[in-house]
Amino acid sequence: MTRAPPAVLHYEVLRRVDPLPAGAATPAKLDGWDFVAAVPAHGDNIYSVVVPTLADSTIAQGMHWSVFLVRAATATPLTFFDSPPDSGYSVDNLAPAPPSGLALEADCWRGTRQPRATSISSRCTARPVQLWARARSC
Repeated sequence: MTRAPPAVLHYEVLRRVDPLPAGAATPAKLDGWDFVAAVPAHGDNIYSVVVPTLADSTIAQGMHWSVFLVRAATATPLTFFDSPPDSGYSVDNLAPAPPSGLALEADCWRGTRQPRATSISSRCTARPVQLWARARSC
């Protein structure tokens, strides 16, 4: 009599602990692999999860790969199924710097009526962002 395979309860994503490039933040290190996420199993054919890498790949520091594996966990702690390790990397996922070079140009007005904005524009280029608005009396 053949046994049915144990039911998978969830999938765990593990990231291998590798040396970091100089200057990168150092997380708490454990031997081997760090647990980074879990996804409940519902019998779907495809699962997706976003997990962090340990460092960004940059021109100055070079390519930094992070190695992951997925473990299908069952109700029995010592019964699980591991995927082969695979790699990924992130490139500059840091928050952008706040915009600079902002200016507001407005004509003076008098009276009780609000000025009417005649033009508002935004231009994003490699140079500092220029945002401007001009208002005139009605």
